[in-house]
Amino acid sequence: TENPAGEYLELVTKIKEQWPNIKIVISKLLPRGGHNISKKVKLFNNTIENAFLFDVDTELIDHSDLLWGDNPNYNFYQAEEKDGRQKPLLHLNGAGIVNLATKFRYVFKKIHSS
Repeated sequence: TENPAGEYLELVTKIKEQWPNIKIVISKLLPRGGHNISKKVKLFNNTIENAFLFDVDTELIDHSDLLWGDNPNYNFYQAEEKDGRQKPLLHLNGAGIVNLATKFRYVFKKIHSS
């Protein structure tokens, strides 16, 4: 699709219209290795963040701490090789999974207590 963030925003808008009192949790996309996909993820995340910047009924889960500059932080991703070459960092390791779960737990506790 040409505009995945736009389609995503349309879906969220329809959900909010159908259930106006709903609290929505949106997880930004996880950073990925590889230059092309990295740029697309960044564009998608920036679009989503800007759309919900002032929306108090929507919680955003940010994963920018999984980055090291513009690249995935190797402390949170599995190092993988294929044919003797280092593959882009794609899959979270144990520390990355704990990081992700902690963020979700925090947001769901926050919503539940409000």
